[in-house]
Parts: sequence; C-alpha cells; structure tokens
Amino acid sequence: MLVGDSIMRNQWESLVCLVQGVIPTRHKKVTYNGLSMAFHALDFETSIEFSWAPLLVELKKGPENKRVLHLDLIEENARYWRGVDVLVFDSAHWWTHSDQWSSWDYYMEGKSLYKTMNPMIAYQKGLTTWAKWVDLNINPRKTRVIFRSVSPRHN
Repeated sequence: MLVGDSIMRNQWESLVCLVQGVIPTRHKKVTYNGLSMAFHALDFETSIEFSWAPLLVELKKGPENKRVLHLDLIEENARYWRGVDVLVFDSAHWWTHSDQWSSWDYYMEGKSLYKTMNPMIAYQKGLTTWAKWVDLNINPRKTRVIFRSVSPRHN
C-alpha cells in the first residue's frame, strides 16, 4: 500500500500501469473505497493499494467550516493501513505550503488550538504521531514500512 498525497498517487498509478499490462482483463479489477483505491490481480490474490493521506494525521472541518489539522490524531486515516505486507508512506509537500496555500486554518494538539505554528515543528509533531502509530500497530515481522519524504513536484 502506498500512502500519501498526489505525488504518491502518481507513483501508485505508474506501478499499476506496469503490472496491469501483463494480467488478462478478466483477471484484474480496480476498487474504490472512500479515500483508498486498489488494483487487484485476482489470480495472484494480490493488490496494490493507495490511501489518500497527504498529511498522515487528520484534517477535519471545525467551527465555521475552518480546517483544523489535528497533529495528534491519525486513526481515521490509519484504518486503511492495517493488514498489508508493505506500507510506503510519503508526506512532506503539503507541510511546506505557505500560509497562502496551506490546507488548514488552525493546528490542534490535544485540546489546544493554534492559529500559527512553525510548519516544520507541526510536521515533526505529525510525524511523531505517525511513528507512534507504526510502533503500536505494525508488526515488523509481517509488514515492511518505508517512509519517503520530499520528492520533486509533479506539476
């Protein structure tokens, strides 16, 4: 499973394009489930999945439709990540957007709401939440975890 933003989605699409060409039409399918999608190679009982989570942690609507980035919440996104053999995470681009292009209006940690925060401090807090989730929920004997950070823009 590939997890991240549109750059990771492009990686998923490229990987699926490489694989699907050698699998007969009736032996493959693509499914969509909320924020995730999967290519299934039916004869091989294998799937290549993508989970949309550009910040890894949760971005929710708050009061007055304001976007609140919860630096310590991840479970809503992580529910898609369980039970896979390989998890490849990508998160960085959305964290580096300027205030003008930011995807959120506020940061939240616990019960504390912040209008401003150094984005790299927020990124560190978000990655700490992600790392704790990995440590508590992933068995390294069953699942390989790979983390990619910044990659070139695709536009």
